[in-house]
Amino acid sequence: MQQADLAVEGNPAVQGVQNAVNSTYLDDLSFSGDPLNATLGLGAKGSFDQLLERLELYLNPPPGQTQRLTRGLGYNNLLFMAAELLLLQSHSDEIPYLLIEEPEAHLHPQHQTLFMQMLETRAAPVPEGQEGQRVQILLSTHSPHLAASADLESMVMIVGHKAFPLGKHHTKLKDGDYAFLRRFLDATKANLFFARGLIIVEGDAENILLPSIAKKIGKSFGKFGVSVVNVGHRGLFRYSRILQRADGMRMPLQVALLPDRDIPPDTAKALVGDRLTQGDWGNAEIAKHMAALVKDEGGAVKVFPSEQWTLEFDLARTNAFAIFVHQAIQVAKGRRNKTDAEVAVEAQAEVIALRADDSKSADDVAVFIFEPLFKKQVSKAMVAEQLAALIDALPDTAAEFRAKLPTYIVNAIDHVTTFDKAESVREEAPAPKAEVAAS
Repeated sequence: MQQADLAVEGNPAVQGVQNAVNSTYLDDLSFSGDPLNATLGLGAKGSFDQLLERLELYLNPPPGQTQRLTRGLGYNNLLFMAAELLLLQSHSDEIPYLLIEEPEAHLHPQHQTLFMQMLETRAAPVPEGQEGQRVQILLSTHSPHLAASADLESMVMIVGHKAFPLGKHHTKLKDGDYAFLRRFLDATKANLFFARGLIIVEGDAENILLPSIAKKIGKSFGKFGVSVVNVGHRGLFRYSRILQRADGMRMPLQVALLPDRDIPPDTAKALVGDRLTQGDWGNAEIAKHMAALVKDEGGAVKVFPSEQWTLEFDLARTNAFAIFVHQAIQVAKGRRNKTDAEVAVEAQAEVIALRADDSKSADDVAVFIFEPLFKKQVSKAMVAEQLAALIDALPDTAAEFRAKLPTYIVNAIDHVTTFDKAESVREEAPAPKAEVAAS
């Protein structure tokens, strides 16, 4: 480096530039008796450490290209972290410990997943006979992608300046839940780790409709930091148990579960066939069924079952929403040679005619409306999208709209948007367990 530096400094072209800078500019910028002079070179006259600091590590161009590319901050962050890992693993006489603050900055979502997989590999024991050293890693993140890619047992949630480990014996998750969540806890569901309030639902209808309903009653989920997690099945407690503490401590956030009651009315008998309807259930069976829906309630988690069958059916039973639900279903389904506006007008007339028939109950009207959804003749997501648009267009005040809704929907929204400003509290004394005490 020193030889190269001397060669550069002695080059006539370099000397010409150096002289021009000194004579043309620096002379005019110098105080009397304190001249400024510059030397143009590689600067290789410093210490060996200074020479090393001048080395540059950069990513090569993609295969098939020869020109070096300007990489973004995300790629440069990956390169820097790779270099740090190499440095840590090269000192066998030290304890390698890597601290990373929010590595997702500027990083593509798919690269975040790869990055987490690489970290897990480096944190695992080194196989016998291979070189390298196991690295202990601690990172903080606000990325659902990184959270979904991480091992749930190794995670700690920080809520209200308190740490809540999510490993076994700290939560109410069962052993099988950890394996299940490892497979199915993706980035869309990992929002639960970062929400101030959380609603866990079974399907698309609730996922799409609830934000519109909440906004209409003045409880915008965005404003209150509420996330809706659609798990796509009835296993809501597999996710909510993440947020329930084995020691009885309640985490300072609100969680609502909205399972379907899933008991069709007797008027739906011709529609559901051999399936049991309300009249086929005894009081004891209904009580047992309802108890199963709320069996794991407790701590930060509260359950709000639907009033009868599903969210769409319950809305169709009300005077305020029957027309809107029928319009949404029929527009989503479509009618031959009809515009959406024409279909909506016809749907409105059909509901009005049914209501005018004294022999038809509210359940009869709701079953008629709900039939295309039950028979899967139309997508629930498309219906929910149409219904959300109708709700957004309503001129109702928040109080007027709230009064039209089924009570359980209002109660669930109020629950997740009402925050307890106190620190986490112990709601019940935990049963004595050695493993809890040991942890």
